Amino acid sequence: MTSIERTAYPRFKRLITAHELHLFFAPTREEAAWAAERMDSDGHQLALLPALKSYQRMGRFPKPDEYPEMVVDFVRRAVELSEGTMPLWATGRTAERQRTDVRRRVGATYDQAEARRLAEGSIRKEAAAKNRPADLINIALERVVGAGLELPAFSTLDAMASAVRKEVNTSICTGIHDRMSAVERAGLLRLLEERDADGTTQYNRLKKSAQSPTWSHFKRLITHLDWVDRLGDTGVWMDGVASRKVTDFAGEADAADASELKAYAPVKRVALMACLARKARMPERTLIGICARTAYWVEWWRRFGPPSGNDPKLADPFGRYVLTTFVKGTNMGPYEAARHIPGVSGHELAYTANRHFSLVLLNEAIADLVNAHARLDISQAWGDGTAVAADGTHMDTYLDNLLAETSVRYGKPGGIAYHHISDTYIALFTHFIPCGVWEAVYIIEGLLKNSSEVKPTTVHADTQGQSLPVFSLAHLLGFDLMPRIRNWKGLTFYRPSKTTWVGFGNQGVIADNDPVEQEKAMKFNSLLANAVIFHNALDIAEIVRQLLEEGWEISPEDLAHISPYLTEHIKRFGEYSTHELGIEPEAYDPKLDVDFTPLRDQDLTTAGLGQAA
Repeated sequence: MTSIERTAYPRFKRLITAHELHLFFAPTREEAAWAAERMDSDGHQLALLPALKSYQRMGRFPKPDEYPEMVVDFVRRAVELSEGTMPLWATGRTAERQRTDVRRRVGATYDQAEARRLAEGSIRKEAAAKNRPADLINIALERVVGAGLELPAFSTLDAMASAVRKEVNTSICTGIHDRMSAVERAGLLRLLEERDADGTTQYNRLKKSAQSPTWSHFKRLITHLDWVDRLGDTGVWMDGVASRKVTDFAGEADAADASELKAYAPVKRVALMACLARKARMPERTLIGICARTAYWVEWWRRFGPPSGNDPKLADPFGRYVLTTFVKGTNMGPYEAARHIPGVSGHELAYTANRHFSLVLLNEAIADLVNAHARLDISQAWGDGTAVAADGTHMDTYLDNLLAETSVRYGKPGGIAYHHISDTYIALFTHFIPCGVWEAVYIIEGLLKNSSEVKPTTVHADTQGQSLPVFSLAHLLGFDLMPRIRNWKGLTFYRPSKTTWVGFGNQGVIADNDPVEQEKAMKFNSLLANAVIFHNALDIAEIVRQLLEEGWEISPEDLAHISPYLTEHIKRFGEYSTHELGIEPEAYDPKLDVDFTPLRDQDLTTAGLGQAA
């Protein structure tokens, strides 16, 4: 069963702020009068009004045990019912009449058969390209809400997504299986049994990635690809299969070893191995308290899970995912980290990082923090999200991999972590690219792959941003490209790098030679850095509130001079205690009683960014 927290299915948040209570659950005078006319007791009113406000917010009727005590108590105080009044939840026909009254007042349509038909149709259509049940449920939610219908129960949608996904995946696997000859199927299955000289199965050989671009490695790669080609025509096998589905199936096969794959049903086993062979032809490129609290607040940790799309079978997925993000984000490495973190082994951390974190999920988690940061009032002190700075940072690596080059500028091997940093200081997107490329070509790609709600329209870059084709594409895509033109005199904008301070492990060297794992290392680093920036912004806002209560006058211009890139108060080294993983923080307050309008009336490009940096 898919966890409801992993989907967009409307539910009560674990932490509801005072602002959200007033915004979503405060009954109007008309609503309070409407409930009083229909109910014969305060207790029944206190049941009807939360149901009304929840239906307006969620498009469904929560069960009585779902209502948080703070919501019910807020509604009671809002309509001035006596203290101690408890909601009296109706049952049977009385409950149905109350629901009908709520639907009429809201103007909603109750047609569960039609809602289920729309949900199943949308799931079936999208299951051909999407594999995670949570994604399929979200597609169904969007379709049903768009039709103005009341949502089916989550269990209904979950069972539907599971059944349809299984049916579609079985059909796809069968198709792949049947498009292969008996000889080709037997050849793939032999990879699980036959072993190379090093004692590993040839299946592991299929999963190897390219090494550094030397002539000997190139010849070795050609030999490897010739061997893959002899397995069969993967283009024929994958005919009509969506590329995202191929990637997901290949990822599931890549995460399993030979013994695990043998436990799969024969048709699925062959199909997953075929997708992995297809992927071999087209390889893809891609700090504990702060981490734990931001995970509680924003719930970015729920983005992660096994490649199958099922719920994680870990005893404590929250703790494991937070620790893994900390370890990988600091570039410490799992086995070195295990020497400093009690209660966890290097194998456990490495296993989780390899099998539960993908580039797609890391981007989604980064976007969650970007969106949460954008909703903080304090972020308006630094910008409004319409401008972004794009620049690269050299990262040391070993030489034996496909992307590493010896940088002429830095005189050492490595790659470039290319960041798109918002004018609110948060990192929108990060690439890991070779040293020798002209960085301008990645400016547009980073903007197009940015999946957050922050959509910049102006891009600042250094001289690497100069490119006539990129200028043209920027114009066609509707944003302003403003690089520093070589040999022009003028203002230079600087933005300190939080990511290098966070990624202190292994002396800053990226130890993995797999390009996908290198890209993941950059994204882990951005995720952890964004968590630090978000947490610092909350700490700054809390200090400002305390100063305001003490009678200080705080202007938005004062706050614009403060940066969330604060590090002196953060402990990076020593024994890493995990006790903070079990401490649930109080809800944070995104609101701040400061008028930031004067800042928006200024030219943010010349005033805001220059002062804040």
